[in-house]
Amino acid sequence: AGIDPSVRARTAEMTAAVRMFSSDPLTGVEYGAFVDRYPETVRDLGIDLRATPREAHNLYLQFAAEMGVVGLLLLAGIAAAVAASIRRGRRSFRRISDLRGDGIGHAVAASLVGYLVTSFFLHLAFARPAWLVVGMALALPRVAAVEDADREAAAIGVAP
Repeated sequence: AGIDPSVRARTAEMTAAVRMFSSDPLTGVEYGAFVDRYPETVRDLGIDLRATPREAHNLYLQFAAEMGVVGLLLLAGIAAAVAASIRRGRRSFRRISDLRGDGIGHAVAASLVGYLVTSFFLHLAFARPAWLVVGMALALPRVAAVEDADREAAAIGVAP
């Protein structure tokens, strides 16, 4: 009594995710199965008795519940590869003194960090914008290389 309903719901969703992860920590309960398994899991816990489909409201807990350690390692690998791509692209832009390109790389990095932080409170329903950021991040080194080649070609008077 006296507990805010949204706090109780979030607690139930996150507790259910931890329970699902505990049931199969290696591979999880299956991608996309959180919504289906949520009602039975919270019924056993006695926390939240709503019949509406629910999400974990935490990207990391949802990955853990649905895909286990394998999914979490995959997510971490994607984040590391994207961060490395941003680093390479920004380094290349700085090497050719392209502050605008470096600034774009900085903005992409800030977007990625923002998404990863807010993912503690959001779930996969907001994945499309994240994939756009991933795409831009992975393109940065190539864009920097093309820009460098164009500058070199212009410096020697050759059309790119």
